[in-house]
Order: sequence, then structure tokens, then C-alpha cells
Amino acid sequence: METSTHDSSAQPPPVPPAPLAGRYRCGDGTRVDDRTLLFEARDLVANTPVLVLLDETATEHADAPFAQWERLRGIDHPVLQKTRDHGIDTGRAWVVCDVPAGEPLQGIVGGRFGERVSRREALDVIDTLLSVLEEFHEQGLAHGAVGLDTVFLADDGSVRLLPLVSTPDSTVTDPSEDVRAVGELLRVMIAGMGTGEADGAISEAGDEFALLVDKATAVDPDHRPRDAGRYRALVHRVRERLPATSGRHAASGARQGPALDDPTEPSEDAGDRTDDPARTLPTKTKGRRALLLAAAGVLLLVLVAGLLTWSLTSSEDGAQAEAVVVTMPDLVGISPEDATEHIDSLAVSPDVSYDQVHDDDVDAGLVSATTPESGASLTEDDPVTIVVAIGPESLSMPDVVDEAEADARRSLADLGFTDVTIVQEASDSVPSGTVLETDPEAEETVAYDAPVTLTVSEGVTLPDLVEHSEEEARAALDALGLAAEVVVTEQSDRPEGEVVSQSPTVGAIVEPASTVVLTVSPGPETEEDAAPDEQPQSDTSDRDDGRSEPGVDAQGGGAPEQSEESTEPAAPEPQTCTSAAWSEGTGYSEGSTVVHEGREYEAVWWPGNISPSETADWGPWREIGTC
Repeated sequence: METSTHDSSAQPPPVPPAPLAGRYRCGDGTRVDDRTLLFEARDLVANTPVLVLLDETATEHADAPFAQWERLRGIDHPVLQKTRDHGIDTGRAWVVCDVPAGEPLQGIVGGRFGERVSRREALDVIDTLLSVLEEFHEQGLAHGAVGLDTVFLADDGSVRLLPLVSTPDSTVTDPSEDVRAVGELLRVMIAGMGTGEADGAISEAGDEFALLVDKATAVDPDHRPRDAGRYRALVHRVRERLPATSGRHAASGARQGPALDDPTEPSEDAGDRTDDPARTLPTKTKGRRALLLAAAGVLLLVLVAGLLTWSLTSSEDGAQAEAVVVTMPDLVGISPEDATEHIDSLAVSPDVSYDQVHDDDVDAGLVSATTPESGASLTEDDPVTIVVAIGPESLSMPDVVDEAEADARRSLADLGFTDVTIVQEASDSVPSGTVLETDPEAEETVAYDAPVTLTVSEGVTLPDLVEHSEEEARAALDALGLAAEVVVTEQSDRPEGEVVSQSPTVGAIVEPASTVVLTVSPGPETEEDAAPDEQPQSDTSDRDDGRSEPGVDAQGGGAPEQSEESTEPAAPEPQTCTSAAWSEGTGYSEGSTVVHEGREYEAVWWPGNISPSETADWGPWREIGTC
């Protein structure tokens, strides 16, 4: 799945299905990703609002979703919205769940999100999502539909993720795709949507935020954290250096590991909670607890005084406590996650930050260097910078000649080339959109930010063939690799055999081997052509009695009988067609007209690549005349 923050406004709203199981009536809907639809619905039995997720991918396995849900039973997480019902409708799987508290991130991100949610809280949301995705990945599953429409955030900070709906025909099984989707959510939460300044907002948030986003959204899955657990370790490193918030998240304490909020800090509404143990203690118990607290306070004062006295005595004796010193380990060539684990295992707690560089000797996504270098002394709170390689400094230009422009662009982007310019050039032998040459040339070594120019074929430009003879026009088209289709017009003042018109017209760009229609003059009309043919009159003067028997001439010979007039309508005379010749691969819209094999056609609906000669009675082309 390659979508991340799906733009549902770019497509018409999905059509609601018929009531599912005769119970759930769907209303407004949106597209979550390439295969999943989300509908607001109502349970007609319970008369309550619900949400319906529908997998558009038809499956031949009637029990496919049920096998998937058997595995999902092992996931019991407070963030995951519980499934109320599920089933199959016309081969499509669906699930029903209650409407979560709050609203989807789709309606929150942007300005409102920045006002309501800090960057620390954004990382809290990400950490919460990763906590439930960890359980998915431990079960050998991937959610596959984490996005702005399926993640809900309430005003109290609680997070909910809608359940999974999938079949064996469409299930996403790569955990790194979930990591990529979470990284895209972090990008949107920090930078907003539609501002045109997303990269700037990420940079302003700090290199560590940029690293979190870039690491999760790397194009190559091998350069992303393999699963939610590994990505969560990186998130924790950044999150722990930000001030704690009072937001409450549904995943707090749900799993072992770092909690989202410091449990020792009192909540803003702690005084209002009905489950506060202090509210249920008897008065006598409260008194005892007060005495114990007082005694503990006295003991604490005694201990502090003793420590102070010991410190002063030690200072007078000149004995100074020595700081713990460790040796900086060699972290080059390993992943940032493993590097942070090595640092966490040290006897000191340095202040770790991240940077990114291009490096020819280290693969992208691995540690390229550290500051300080390996072997240096490291003490408590010393700053440590982990430098992560994001690609080589020097790149070898790939051979993309004869590839389609889109494929060539993709190959260059995957290697790290960022400055690509396209130049169009006519070609009489190479299909349009094909790369003719590159600058720099293949296998040339250049810097990663060097400009690259792709010269791409734009097809064949038609010359002016009008007023040339048919033979000259045919020869010119043949030299360009084009075919000629000749149509003789009914009348013209031009000399016989001279080209009167051409289709497509001069200057048009066509694909190599396309057909060009040449309309040729039959020559000027002569007087003999204009005079009607005179039929000889029968001479009956030699008849002996002025009469003649039917079928017998005056000399007694057998004359042919007059045949009955034919009832067949005369064939329509060819007309001059001015439409362009049909060309395979050209997009035609409704109402377009073309000439093909001496006939003129009109497109009654979008024809795609269907040839006019192959169209059926109800096909996209309708014949409108002959040429």
C-alpha cells in the first residue's frame, strides 16, 4: 500500500452499499485508501450510530475475513476500537464498530491541531499508535490502513484506532508499511496539510523530528525500521527530551515499557476522580497515614543533615568525588536504533541528538559518524551526536536510455538524484515519452545534487504535404516511418494526383508508424465528364407493320427482354473526410471523429485503445460515413 494521507476530496464520495445484514444502513462515506471505504452508518436494530469499514476488493473466499478475525482475537488493546459485527456483502468484507470518542485526525490537523496539541503530545499520539501496532506485528499481522481517517483523538488526549478489515486477497503483511503510515501521520501533525511549507515546518521542529519522519517514510522499505517496536525506540529517545504533558492516552500502562506520561506527576483533574484512594479511606486510617508521613518527614530531615555533614567533612579533607567516565563506543555502520541501545547501556546518560549527511562509504540509513568519535571519554550529560547517512555523496548515472520517462524519473529518484530536467525532441523512430539521451551519460560519476537532463522523444512532426504529388507525399511519409492512406476526393481544380489536404495537419505530432490520410485530387472536371451519356434510340422504321412482338426484333431475331428495375438502393458515394487518422495510444474523448480504413467514425463514449474497426454495435465508435 503506497498511500499514506489519502486525499478523499480528489475523488467523488463512494456510493453507500445496501443495508448490510439487513441491519446497518450506510450514509456518507470516504475513501481511507486504495481499497478501504469508511461509512457513517446507523444500527437499525439498536438505533445507534456506528462506523462501517468496507473492503472494496472482492474475494472468492467466503470465510476469508473470519479466518483473519480469529487471529485478531489475540489483540486486546485499549487503543484498538472493538469490532461489533462483521460479514461478507457481494464478495466484499465489512466490519462494524462503535463511533469512537473525539474526531478523526483528518478534521484536526492544521491550524487547530497546532493550537490543541503540542509536539510532545504529537509524539505521545505516535507512541500510542505504535503500542497497538506492536501487538499486530507480534501476531504476524499488519494493520495496513493507519491514516487520518482511521485515527481518532479526543479532547482528553485519548487515542483510538479503527479495526482492520481485510481478506487474503488484499491483506498488507509488511509491518514496515504500518511504520511508514505512522511516519506520514507525524509529518502531517507537525507540518499540517496544504500549507506548501511542510519541509520547512519539519526542519523548524528540529533535526530529531526530521530524522523520525525521514526514517519511517524512506522509499526503500529496507531503510525503514522493520516493525513498530524498533520505530518506537527512536520515538522514545526524542520524546523523553521534551517536557511532559498532562494529556491522557488510552495506551498509558497498557504494555510494559516507557509510559506515555510520568506516573509520579499528578493529573490536572486528579482531584475530581472518584477512584482516588484518599476519598475512600476511613477517618482513622487517614490519621494514621498522616502520622506516618510526619515521621517519614522527620527521618528525611535527619538523613539530609547527615549527608550535608559528611559532604562538608569530605571537602575539608580534600577528597573530591570523581565523575564516572566511559569510553565512547564505535557505532559506525549500525542502525540508529542499535546505536541508541548501545548508548543507553552505558553507565552515563549523555544528551543524544541526530544529524544527517551524504556518505559514499556507509549505506543509507546507517550511522555514518558520531561526535565525539569512538574511543573518546564520555561523562554524564556530555552531548553526543549520531550522524545518519542518507545516501552517497557521489552517484553513478544509470543507463535509462530507451526507458519510459516515468520509469527513468523513478530510477533516478531511488538513487538520490533530485534535480531532473526534461527536454522534448522530435523523433521519427522512437515512441513519444521515451528517453533518447541523458546528460550526464550512463556510468558517469557525479555529485548527488548534480543536475540531470533527460532528452525525451515527443514523436514525429508532420511536414506540409499539400500541393505535392501523391508519389512525393508517400515517399516523404515513408522516410519518416509513417504509413499513408490515400482518399480520392469527388472533384477538385487541382491537377490529378496532387494532394489536396492531409490529416493530421502540418505540424502535428504523431507516434512513429502512425497513418496519415492524404486526400488526392482526381483532376479538373472535363466537358465530357459534365455531359450526360446519351442512349441510342431504337429505329422502328424498318418494321413491316409498325409492331413488334415482345422479345423479337424487326428482323425476327430474339432481342433481350428488359429487366425489372432494381429495388436495391444505390451505394452512397464516397465523401471527403477531414478528420484525423485514428492513432493507437492517443486519448480520444466523447465526440471525437477519426478516419480509419476509408471510413469516418465518431466516439460515442470514451474509447480507450479500442480500434474503430473492432467496435461492436454498442461499442465506443459509430460509423458516420465513408471516404
